[in-house]
Order: sequence, then structure tokens, then C-alpha cells
Amino acid sequence: ILSSDTAGRIEIHAPFDGKLGLSNVNVGNQVSKSELLTTLDNFTKMKIKFDLPDTNLAFLKKNLSFEATSDVIKGKIFKGNIDYIDSRIDEQSRTIRVYAILNNTDNVLRPGLFMKIKLVLQEKENAFLIPEEALLSINKKHYVYIAEGDNAKIKEVSIGIRMNQFIEIEKGLDINDKVIVLGHEKLRDGSKIKILN
Repeated sequence: ILSSDTAGRIEIHAPFDGKLGLSNVNVGNQVSKSELLTTLDNFTKMKIKFDLPDTNLAFLKKNLSFEATSDVIKGKIFKGNIDYIDSRIDEQSRTIRVYAILNNTDNVLRPGLFMKIKLVLQEKENAFLIPEEALLSINKKHYVYIAEGDNAKIKEVSIGIRMNQFIEIEKGLDINDKVIVLGHEKLRDGSKIKILN
């Protein structure tokens, strides 16, 4: 038990540096030992979680770096690293949860913000990409229709990585081939076509 004289001279030291939250308690108020007086937060490193398609699992690893942006904080890019990858895949969404640490040395981020993540999982130079919608998959094989004059020609292709609605073609197409993207579902090899654009 502390006397009022002793209690008035007590200094409470925070266990770490941080930012104090607002308090609803004023000087002279009576408080109980379970009452929350204020909060103390250290925002220099923020925990962030996001989900990725399970097809990216092979490329995920601890300490993989990434960039994050927020629509609330214009023009600012935050850098971070993957800290932990969940051990299970969500059966409904076919995604895996990733936990990461985001550097926030300027203390501008706050808990609850939505972030956009830019994560480079694999890099390839001179990759040959086509729109993913141009690809036809039949019996575990992949095909693309190209335009040869007034005719459609089907080509079997080997695919690589997928990226932002594009897919890499590793083999089967030439750089000068005119790939048919729209209307190819109804085509047959040798079908007459008319190129609109």
C-alpha cells in the first residue's frame, strides 16, 4: 500500500519506445487495477498478412523481400520481408496465408490499413508472354490459335510462369506469330477468319 505522498512521486517507465494512445482518464479520477489507462504501440515494424494462390508455394521462402503501398499514403513505398508461411492451404480458396514484417520507420502506417503487395516470386529475362485467355487446354495439353493469312492454325505449346493475366510460352510459338485472343473457342484448325484488329 502506498501513501498519497509516495504515490505522487512514482515514475512509471515504459518497457519500450512507442506512441501513446488517447486516454479517457483524467488527473484525480479513481481507477481500478484492471482499468486500461492508455496504450503504448511501437509502429517501427508492422506485421502484415496476405494470401497468395497455392501455385506460388514453390517460390515462397522466409525473408523474401517485397514492396507495399497504401492508397491512404500516396507516393510512399514500404519495404518488408516474409516472416512466416502458413503450413496449410485453404481448401476453398486454394490460397496460402503469408505473414510478413513491414518496415515503418517513419511511423506513418497504422494497424488496420489495407496494403497493396508487390512480390517478385520469379524473374525471367526475355520471357515470351501472351494473354492467358488465348490459351486452350485440352486433355492436359495446351494450344494456341494463330492467324495465317485468312486461316486459323492451331499450335501445341509448352507453358511456363503465369503473371498478371499473362502466361509464358516456352515452346511452340514464333515471335512473329499472330495469336488469336478472342473468338478462338469456336475455331477449328484451318477455319476461315477475318482479322478485325
